[in-house]
Parts: sequence; C-alpha cells; structure tokens
Amino acid sequence: MIVRKKFFILSLILFLIVYFLNLSFPHDMPLGEVLISNLGLTARSSTGIHYLGILLLVLFASSLFFLSNSLKKYEIRFILLTIVILIFTPPFFIHAFQRTMATGIYALDYEKERSKCEFEMLDKTHLSGKCELFFVNYSSDPVTYQLTFTEPPFDRPPMVSLMNNRAPYSITLQGNEERWVDLEAEIDTSRMKEYIESGEANGVGIIVKDGDQYREL
Repeated sequence: MIVRKKFFILSLILFLIVYFLNLSFPHDMPLGEVLISNLGLTARSSTGIHYLGILLLVLFASSLFFLSNSLKKYEIRFILLTIVILIFTPPFFIHAFQRTMATGIYALDYEKERSKCEFEMLDKTHLSGKCELFFVNYSSDPVTYQLTFTEPPFDRPPMVSLMNNRAPYSITLQGNEERWVDLEAEIDTSRMKEYIESGEANGVGIIVKDGDQYREL
C-alpha cells in the first residue's frame, strides 16, 4: 500500500508537529502559542493575522500532500481519517494523559465554561464578589495549588481580577475528587477610579500554581 516510504514518514512527522502544537495543554491555549510567547514572539499581527495558524495550515497541507503521494490506493480515505483525527481526538488524548500519566496540577481539569463570578455592591465603598469554579482531580493523590484570577485584556472596567484582592487562594482537591469551589472576596472600591457596581462573568480565566508548576486556564 505504501509506495514511497520516505514520503509517508515525512507526512507522519509533519502531522505530529501540527497535532501537538494544536493541543491546548497545559494551558488554555494551543501549545504552539505558548512556545512562541516563551520565545518573545507573537502569534498574531496587530491587524489580526494569525501567523501560527497559517504556518500550521501549510504544514498540515504538506502532510496531506506527502501522505497522498506515499500511498498506492485509499488516498482519499486516509486523508479524511487524518483530518478527523486532527479535529476530534485532541480532547481525548489530553483526557487520557491526565488520567494515566499526569501528576500535580497537570492532572487537574478546570471546566471554564461552567464556572462563573457574581458581583454586588454592599455599600458605597465595598463590593462583594463570589465565584463558583468547577474542578476535577484525575490523579489518585491530593493536589494543593494556589489560584489567582485573570482578566481579558480589553475588559473595562475590570471585573474578575477584582477577586485578586484576597489572592492567592489555596485550594486542595483530594484524589479523584470533583467539586465546585466557592470563593468570596470583599473589595474596597474607595480608591478605585472605575469599578462595576454589579455584574456576572462566565468562562472565568484563572492561573493555578504549585511551586514551579504553572497553568493558565
């Protein structure tokens, strides 16, 4: 079935590069963007052009080209299978890794879309913030970590980051535990130029740390 072994190997290498650079682990962004950021570069231009996305698209198209030219038959089937694997299997791969090999905070799953924060004024100078965050610890060992909140860069006035008034929050999840974590903070607004008086935020961004381990979720 394989008529050009070198083409097939090259196709596999390019596919694996694209696959792993697209994985959103250990952070809530593709691994490729994390690596580029660590190098002091940017994955996007000021006009919104996604350099990394274009590069990965070119690499994936090259992978399919070499795959197609390495096979004697069933080229279309294998190309479709490759596309399906790239689109649908990453969440299962991450889930399997966390359940079998990950330790510490890397075994944590944070369900961002289910988590939320609510804010309400207590009086003229004090704001109450309450957050409900859902976590799963896939490790059989307890995990203790420090949590702080992150704000989307263009959100004004700030909302979720106001919860850092009492940060970092120390949280412990027992082995194989899943639960809602409730956090509360009273925020002094007397010295703030702008602040919310009430509101709700969904899809709350957080940072979890444990020593040198760090994840932005």
